[in-house]
Amino acid sequence: MKTKSVENNSRELVDSLNRLSVLELEQLVALHNRLYFVENSPRISDEAFDKLVLSLQIAKPDSPMLTEVGSAAFRQNDEFGDTVIHRQKMLSLDKCYDDDTFLRWREKIAGSIIAMPKIDGLACSIRYDNSGHLISAATRGDGSQGENITQNVLMISDVPRSIDARIAKNFPDGLEVRGEVYMRLSLFKEKFADSFVNPRNLAAGALKQKNAQRSSDYSLSFFPYDIRGGSFQSEKEKFTLLARIGFTIPDIKELEGNDVNSLYHYYNDERDSLDYEIDGVVFRADLVSEQRRLGDTAHHPRYSIAYKFQGESAQTQVRGIEWSVGRTAIITPICVVDPVFVSGATVTRASLHNVGIFKSHGIREHTLVEIMRRGGVIPYVERVLRAEGEPFLVPEHCPSCGGPVKADADFIYCAQPSTCPKVILARVLHFVSVVDIQGFGSKIVEQLVSIGKVRKAADFYHLNKNDLLSLERLGEKSAQKLLAEIEKKRKLSLSTFITAMGFDEVGPTVALSIAEHFKNLDAILQASDEELEALPGIGVAIAHSLISGIKSYRDEIVALKQVVSIVVEDQSHLNIEHPFYNKNIVFTGAMKLIDRKEAQKQVRAVGAKTPASVSANTDFLVIGSADEQKKASSKMGAVNKLNAKGASITVIDEERFLSMLEAEFVHK
Repeated sequence: MKTKSVENNSRELVDSLNRLSVLELEQLVALHNRLYFVENSPRISDEAFDKLVLSLQIAKPDSPMLTEVGSAAFRQNDEFGDTVIHRQKMLSLDKCYDDDTFLRWREKIAGSIIAMPKIDGLACSIRYDNSGHLISAATRGDGSQGENITQNVLMISDVPRSIDARIAKNFPDGLEVRGEVYMRLSLFKEKFADSFVNPRNLAAGALKQKNAQRSSDYSLSFFPYDIRGGSFQSEKEKFTLLARIGFTIPDIKELEGNDVNSLYHYYNDERDSLDYEIDGVVFRADLVSEQRRLGDTAHHPRYSIAYKFQGESAQTQVRGIEWSVGRTAIITPICVVDPVFVSGATVTRASLHNVGIFKSHGIREHTLVEIMRRGGVIPYVERVLRAEGEPFLVPEHCPSCGGPVKADADFIYCAQPSTCPKVILARVLHFVSVVDIQGFGSKIVEQLVSIGKVRKAADFYHLNKNDLLSLERLGEKSAQKLLAEIEKKRKLSLSTFITAMGFDEVGPTVALSIAEHFKNLDAILQASDEELEALPGIGVAIAHSLISGIKSYRDEIVALKQVVSIVVEDQSHLNIEHPFYNKNIVFTGAMKLIDRKEAQKQVRAVGAKTPASVSANTDFLVIGSADEQKKASSKMGAVNKLNAKGASITVIDEERFLSMLEAEFVHK
C-alpha cells in the first residue's frame, strides 16, 4: 500500500485513485472500512471513501473486498456481546452528493418517495416476539451478524420494552425494528464535549459497555427507520405503526415531484435547531411493492439513497499547540490553525479534547488537519491529513504555574490546583457567572487574582473599596457599585451554590435535582455514592464526580458557608393557583419573543420546574415560535409516545405560554 496515499488528505486520495493498483485499492478499502465501522475513527471523508469503493468496483467488480464494505470482519476478539444473526441483512445505503446523481436514481423509482433525516448514529436491530416482548437487540456488525446489546438497549427510554400484544399477535414470527442509536446534542454539550470527540463516537462506546447500568448513565436515544416482519403496503404505513407502538418518529416528509433541493435545504436549515446530529437526507421509495421490484445489491438497497450534506469540514494548517488549564485542573491541548471558514464561522482554534487524542493524532510542526464543527459543537480536529517535522510534546510541567503534572488515563492534570493561577481564575470566573455578580468581567477578576485579593469564591465577600480602587481604570463610583452587587449575592439558593462550586459534570439541572432531594448542604456533603446514584438522572459517573469534588474543595466550601447564607427556595409566597405552579415545563425549539433562559427563570419564579427533557412527569411542552411548524421534533415525538400511554402532557406555543405566564417579557 502506498503509505503516502493513506496519510494524505481526502482530496489527494481521490486524485490518486486512477494511479492505484487493484491490490492497493483493496488494501485502502479494508483500512478505511475498519477505521469507520469498527474503530469509529474515520480518517477520510465519507465522499472520499465512496469514491474509493467506486474505483474498486470499476477496476475489479468481483473483488471480495466489496462484500466487506460496512463489515466488522476485522473486529477484535475482546468485543462485548454474543453474536446475533440478522434474519435479513442490514445493508448500507448508496450515497450521492449532487442533484444529477440523485435524479438518475429517482428515474428508476415509480410512485411517491419519502424523505427523512439521516441520523449520525449507530445502526441497531431490535426484535420483539409475537407476544410483544423485546427479546433481543444487536448492532449492525457486518450486515449479516452483529453483537448482542440487548441489556444496554433496554436502558434506552425511547425503546419500548414491550408492545401491545394485540398488535404483536399479527406478526406470528415476531417483528424487527431497525433504527439509529444516538446521543442528544444538548446532553453531549452539557456533560461530555470537553472530554470526547463527538456524540457518535461516545454513543458507540456507551452502547458497548459491558455493564448495562454504565451504559444507562449516557442516556442514549433511538430513532427507528424501518420495521420488518409484517405485510405492509407503504413506508407511511410502517411509520404509523411505529408511532402507535411507542417509538419516537423522525421528521418525515414526502418528495414532491423531483424537487430534491427544497427537501435537502429544509433538513440542512433545520440542523441548528435539532437535538441530534444529521449528516444528510435519506430518500426511499414509499411503496413496498416497488421496493421488492427493485431489490438489493450485495451492498445496498436499490430503492433507497442518502443525499449527504457537504461543507461541514475544512482543511487548514496547524500553527502550534496551546495548553489550556481549566477549573478542574485538566490541561487540554488546543490546536492553533490558520483561519478557515467552517459551518458559518471562521475558526482559528480547534479542540483536541485530551492528551490521549492529541497523542493518537501525532501532530507535528508541519501538519495539515481537517477541522469539523458538526451540530454546533465547538470546532475540533477530526483527523490529520499530513504530518511532517518535529512532534509537539506533552508538557511535563503545568503551563500556568510551572508545577508538576499528573497523568490519569487520557488526561493530564496540574498537580497543585489550589495554587495554580489558571485554575484559580477559571474557578472564580465560573462562580461569578453562576451567581451572577454583575460588573465582575474577566479583566477585573483576572486583576484581583493576579494581585492575590481573590484566591477562592469566598474572597469576593471580603473585598473592600480600597481593594477595588487599586485596580486599573476603576473609580470610586464603580467600586461602590461592585460592592453593592456583591452584597446582593449574600443569599444563595442551594442549587445555585452547588452549581457555582464547579464540580465536574454537575450542571444546573443536576444541581437542582440534588438540592430538591437533600434540602440542605450538610446532607449533601455527607451523602454516599449509593445515595447519589439512586437519584434520577445522576448515575455512577456524576455521583463519583460530585463526591470527588466535595473532597477536593471542602476548604473552599467551608469558607464560602461562612460568608453566605444558603437557602432552599421558599415557595410560601407563591400563588398555588398559578397554572404553572408545581408543574414540569420543557421547552423545545428557538424562541422569538423571549430568551429561553429568561423563560425558564420566570416559570421557576412562579414555582415551576424546568427539566431538560420530556418524561412521564412533564406537564407542558412549550414549542418556540421559530419552530412552531416543526411538530416532529424529538421532544414532540416523546410527548406523543407518552400521551399514547396515558400521560397528560399539554403542548402549547410561545404566545400561549406567555399568556399563561402573565408576566413581562423581553422582545428579542
